[in-house]
Amino acid sequence: MKMLKYILILMVGVMSCACSEEAGNPEFADDELYIYDQTASTLTTMVGEEFKMSLIVSPNDGSVECCWLLDERPISYSKDLVYVFTDPGTYSLRFEAIRGERAISTQYTLTVTPRI
Repeated sequence: MKMLKYILILMVGVMSCACSEEAGNPEFADDELYIYDQTASTLTTMVGEEFKMSLIVSPNDGSVECCWLLDERPISYSKDLVYVFTDPGTYSLRFEAIRGERAISTQYTLTVTPRI
């Protein structure tokens, strides 16, 4: 019974230490920048429908500028894209993330089909 008491005291101590840890963004060096993306490189949508896409960028502390480009023309300055295509065709869609002097991007081919 005495051993159980010590185990319980030890568990409470460990749990209180774990709960007091501050949660937040990890530290990033000035030149670190990441885009987390598991999206296929070839996408399809339909004319007139909302096309939505959202990427995760780190660090997430406001130091990253984001830009979506459609055939090299900016269409959004957020990590989240909502866009309605009016013309069918095949487009080049690129997401850029910029932090200080560092810039990275990810590229997609987007096919917009006519409404049936």
